Amino acid sequence: MRELSRRRVFRTVIAYLVVIWALSQGASELFPHFGLDEQWIRAFIIVLIVGIPVVALLSWRFNLTLKGVVPDPFSDPGILADEDLAPGNATAWARNRHDAKGAGYVTAIWTSPTGELVRRQFFDPFVVGRDPANDVQLADRRVSRVHAVVFAEDKVWKIRDINSSNGTFIDGSRVSKADLPASCQLRFHEKGPVIDLSIHMIEKTVLTRDAMTRMDSH
Repeated sequence: MRELSRRRVFRTVIAYLVVIWALSQGASELFPHFGLDEQWIRAFIIVLIVGIPVVALLSWRFNLTLKGVVPDPFSDPGILADEDLAPGNATAWARNRHDAKGAGYVTAIWTSPTGELVRRQFFDPFVVGRDPANDVQLADRRVSRVHAVVFAEDKVWKIRDINSSNGTFIDGSRVSKADLPASCQLRFHEKGPVIDLSIHMIEKTVLTRDAMTRMDSH
């Protein structure tokens, strides 16, 4: 769902539905003047509705920019440039680079917006920020809407600050990008909210990811 939102699929489909409604109203007014009955109006509307999946697909595959319609760069797994990272594409950027092989998984502990202590395992990259759409939401005004992203690369878990206003800190030291130690405390703003983080290597056993999750929860 988050990826659909990033690519503006929902927004585009909704806009197209508004266009359908406007065109159907116009057709009902104009078609009779050309001798076309209600059957033609219904056929016209059906054709427009059939086009909804096509519009959704095009919205997924392409971006509408000031330079025109261009392919979504994150549909190509070969594009991994650091400068591509931005708040609007943090999840896609991290997934594009993420390679968990040999890196293990992350356990993160933080306080939810409701004040509850959350403990969660991450095998996949995750985004931290104030926005509820993030994997880790920190409801603190000192935290940027999309603040930082954590991902694995070259057998190491890493963190990247996403041009946040107040910075990202590992055990008190401010970083823009850094490898994560086996255990550390991430802070967002020098005196901001904290995530206690630890990295666990996956043993070569028959344990599944679900089994490890159940074990870690006890």
